[in-house]
Amino acid sequence: MVNALVRWLLMSVSLLIVSYIVPGFSVTGIGTALVAALVFGFLPPAGRNLFFNVYGAIADETARLARFKALESAVAIVAYGHDTGKLDLLREGQAALRHVLKS
Repeated sequence: MVNALVRWLLMSVSLLIVSYIVPGFSVTGIGTALVAALVFGFLPPAGRNLFFNVYGAIADETARLARFKALESAVAIVAYGHDTGKLDLLREGQAALRHVLKS
């Protein structure tokens, strides 16, 4: 349960950071970031479809930039986990890489 909560908070903060870096990607505040992280992190694909129906589609350029940032972050996590010997972090980074590359 603690791991899920930490992941949710990290994803929320990541969304806020990305909104300042990626043009066209906007998160209006921590509340929006928490809801978006919940949607993308915990809901099944059917729930995501409902989210998109309510809030609209993501522009192709925004999706490509977000995928690039996710890939960049996953690679950094894998490298850090490997360099520090933190196997849990290494496994999480590898899982993130698999997820980004299959989507």
